[in-house]
Amino acid sequence: MTDQHMGTVEEPPEKIELERLKAEYRRENKALDQRRELLEEELAKGWYPEDLATEMSASFEEGGRQMLAEIQARIEAHCAAHGLRA
Repeated sequence: MTDQHMGTVEEPPEKIELERLKAEYRRENKALDQRRELLEEELAKGWYPEDLATEMSASFEEGGRQMLAEIQARIEAHCAAHGLRA
């Protein structure tokens, strides 16, 4: 009897890897949102000069976008290599 006949179907490794990459993207996006909130709270306390606060915020956003873009590029490359859709 195959796995399919027993009621379980195992996903191909390519699909499993795609799901892992998507989960990584979601985790990192959520973590960035949480860190953004903390940064905004910290900056709202007024402990930093306005120009430094603006620079810190912009640097954080750029780093976050870059990290998510790298994960997205890995997702797209994986899909292209294995004929999958994200």
